[in-house]
Amino acid sequence: MTKKLSELKEKILEDAEQEAEKVRSRAEKVKKRTIRTAKRKADRIINKAEQEQETRFEREKRRIKYDLEIKTRRKKLAIEQQIIDNLKQQMEEKLEAMWGNNELDNWIDSQLVDIVQENAEQFNLLCNPEDQSHFQEIADKHDIEVETDSIKSGFILKSKKDEYDFQFYTLAENLVESKKDTILKTLHIPEDNNG
Repeated sequence: MTKKLSELKEKILEDAEQEAEKVRSRAEKVKKRTIRTAKRKADRIINKAEQEQETRFEREKRRIKYDLEIKTRRKKLAIEQQIIDNLKQQMEEKLEAMWGNNELDNWIDSQLVDIVQENAEQFNLLCNPEDQSHFQEIADKHDIEVETDSIKSGFILKSKKDEYDFQFYTLAENLVESKKDTILKTLHIPEDNNG
């Protein structure tokens, strides 16, 4: 009986060892599967994080490039506006100098002739008080009444329904604005990409 008990004990231990080996083998497989799954999951997380970082980097790179383009464009526009403003001022000063030298009298006379002939109405010429006597000579030729007002250099020709602005700053502005594109193309102001 002791022999049978001993064999039974051996058999139980052998079975337990085999069962333990099966459990160990399954545990090893589960361990390997769990590690592979965790590794794949970690790789996906790392890839996703790298893609998101790359996307953020590209977005930031585009934003910086766009900001630089805007700054460059604003600088160029400021330079162009300064040039246009200077041209307007120089043109106005030139017109005033020409007026002072009586070089505009023929042009003013021809403008008055054209306007008065096109419109069958009475016009008044508004000018600043300092220029009244000079304009009076020109206006008398066309039966136009001269009035003084606090306007800049030049004049305004007015009827009941129409008004023609010949103030020198307006003429200079209109002339420069009408040729602005040509002026800026001729100057070809490069875009400074240094920010």
